[in-house]
Amino acid sequence: MTTRQSDIGDNTAKASGGGTAQGGGIFHATGSTTLNDSTVTGNRAGDGGGIFKASGTVTLNNTVVKRNKPNNCAPPNSVPGCTC
Repeated sequence: MTTRQSDIGDNTAKASGGGTAQGGGIFHATGSTTLNDSTVTGNRAGDGGGIFKASGTVTLNNTVVKRNKPNNCAPPNSVPGCTC
């Protein structure tokens, strides 16, 4: 997936069956995702409110990831340039 000038915001991921919801804004399972000149804000999930990366590569180019709950990116340090 590649985005340009996109706003990914105010989404909520909910888990069914008692699991933990992941990736309120983006759930990245595999492959590569590049966000260009975009924002990921105000999203919610049990983990990875903004971006949850299971595997693969997520690249942020002039992209802001902030004000997501409970964290911006998960697992910690999985997305270069994203602060938890």
